[in-house]
Amino acid sequence: MSAPTRPRILCLHGAYQTAEKFSQKIGGARRKLTRKYDLDFLDGPVVVPAYGDVDGNGDGGRSWWFLDPDTGENTLIPEALQYVMDYNSGTRYDAILAFSQGGTLAAALAAGGLAERRGVKAIVTAGAPYVPRVLEVAGGRNNRMRPIPMLHLSGENDILVPMKSTKALCDAWGGKLLIHEQGHLFPTRSAVIKTVMDFLEENLSQEMQ
Repeated sequence: MSAPTRPRILCLHGAYQTAEKFSQKIGGARRKLTRKYDLDFLDGPVVVPAYGDVDGNGDGGRSWWFLDPDTGENTLIPEALQYVMDYNSGTRYDAILAFSQGGTLAAALAAGGLAERRGVKAIVTAGAPYVPRVLEVAGGRNNRMRPIPMLHLSGENDILVPMKSTKALCDAWGGKLLIHEQGHLFPTRSAVIKTVMDFLEENLSQEMQ
């Protein structure tokens, strides 16, 4: 008899990051998570020029969509949603772990009913801002009887994505809000990671049996 397949978690980095950088940043949490789960870190589709790079040659990391500096509009959102849906299309993901812009994308995938199609049963975000346009593009709130459980982490010292922004995301798209004492990062302190692990175990327990 073959061994049971471990639950898979899709990991989405923040803007101006990469899959590799996100993996490195959450090293302590990653080591604990990989004891129970297989983590798959995905690079965003938009290559971001480095600061001061007038030629636009990249090296500034990746993003999921693009903020037009002239209009202030977020563009390439539909492409970001489809990009995640197309990635490893034959693979089931049991959860999504996401930071900042990636967290907003994860919540949109859930709100639009797309994450459910990939088998997702739980979502954890950190420092995710509320971007109404993303929800609008994703198709608004999907009328499911059982929405995907979400845990949103927000830092009380986050100056890039204030708590009120993540709270607005939580109020609009659902989920539980957990405040930690740090800034704009995916927290790796033991107490917070224990909460994350407990949340995942509770919602993925049927898959792990």
